[in-house]
Amino acid sequence: MFTGIIEATAEILSREGGSLSIERPKFFDDIHVGSSIAVSGVCLTVTELTDASMRFDMVPETLERTKLADLQPGDLVNLERAMKADARLDGHIVQGHVEGMGTVTCCSFARYSFHETTSPPAGRAGNEQPSFAQPSLLLRPKSKATEGRPETGNRQPATSNESYELTIRLPDNLATSVVPKGSIAIDGVSLTMTHVEGSTVTIAVIPHTLRETTLGNLHEGGRVNIETDVLLRRHVL
Repeated sequence: MFTGIIEATAEILSREGGSLSIERPKFFDDIHVGSSIAVSGVCLTVTELTDASMRFDMVPETLERTKLADLQPGDLVNLERAMKADARLDGHIVQGHVEGMGTVTCCSFARYSFHETTSPPAGRAGNEQPSFAQPSLLLRPKSKATEGRPETGNRQPATSNESYELTIRLPDNLATSVVPKGSIAIDGVSLTMTHVEGSTVTIAVIPHTLRETTLGNLHEGGRVNIETDVLLRRHVL
């Protein structure tokens, strides 16, 4: 079981058929062969381990249902170790059982500044409302995974006064398992949906999440792994 709070991003070292090798973050020093790791939202079992790498075996169902089959050496993935029983549940309950793939239909950000709408009492900030500028495309600085590839049209926001909006079209069979303000795992990242319309969901992402995960590398038309909230799913099914 996981929380959707990403601990690290790491590069794919190799992928041969159902065998996947990923660089091992230095602080992943408590894992062993048999440990469960969420790789961009997919729960995989460590089958080989060195100081510098982790190897996983993927079954045909995993390759068919997730975007792990698209990964190439140099691509970045989100990593999360299994949740400890005595840890805080900072995200939401994520099983690592990806249900399908969604398609990014829009990714943009808007720069905003706060202005006061009422006179604040002494020592207080008052009632501040954001004022948004014209949305722009995101472009993230190139990493080893993107060097030499065409520009995707994504740039990471530079300041906390920028809001990133991600719109994803879900498979039709998952549309009944999402609600506005509900939780969803996108490539293993725990996120809250701000708007749901049919099979399309919109999510606001803070700059910290863009910096610490692979979401800042997404582009329109790209595929993402989807896991809906298991608690809501149990209620609606």
